[in-house]
Amino acid sequence: DASDKLGFFTSEEESVNVEVAITHKGEGQVVGVGVIATDNRGQEKATWAMRERSMGHCLLDYAEAVKIAMVKVRAQYWSAINIGITDQQLLRQLRSGRSKDIRLFAQVEEINSLRSMFRQCSFYLLQDEQRLRSRHISLYATCILFDEERLVP
Repeated sequence: DASDKLGFFTSEEESVNVEVAITHKGEGQVVGVGVIATDNRGQEKATWAMRERSMGHCLLDYAEAVKIAMVKVRAQYWSAINIGITDQQLLRQLRSGRSKDIRLFAQVEEINSLRSMFRQCSFYLLQDEQRLRSRHISLYATCILFDEERLVP
């Protein structure tokens, strides 16, 4: 069907749940990013382990990890996503679109800009105990030299 080739999706399309976790290593200069994408049944669709340089502030590092995760997820052509955020402050910033910290404001603006790449993109609060696997991946990512991606067909 031609509409499929143009990027139009049906309402039956399943949304993808995305968990994002970060781990700081050493004196905080290295940040491991762990991302897991699952379907609505909890089956893994993809995982990413990435090593990044810290921006010097945990909340900024987490916002950067969310941006990276959104780009990785969009590269899979998934158009409906739900992103689990573990930081309540970042979640409030994303929902309000306001921040007193100019650096965080810029990150929130970029995340909101990335949202427009998706047909549907929402954020929800993910409890710490719910993100054990993404946390393990972020810890692993602090020790890798190259980013890793695992896609499940």
